[in-house]
Amino acid sequence: MDQTPVTRVSYAGATTCLRCDQPFRSWDRRYNRLCQPCRHVLKTQPSDETSSRALTRRRLTSDDSAAG
Repeated sequence: MDQTPVTRVSYAGATTCLRCDQPFRSWDRRYNRLCQPCRHVLKTQPSDETSSRALTRRRLTSDDSAAG
């Protein structure tokens, strides 16, 4: 049973930073879309955005359906 080895696609390469639009070399263009300087700034400086909790769906109970 001789099988040919599967060649893996490399996603490393040149890409553009999503924050500053500067080209940089990424180890994985699918996940690493911020250059190192922008990553450092985001890690060390607080954001102007207010923090909020992600909304989740609430399950209805029999009490909820009887009240409405």
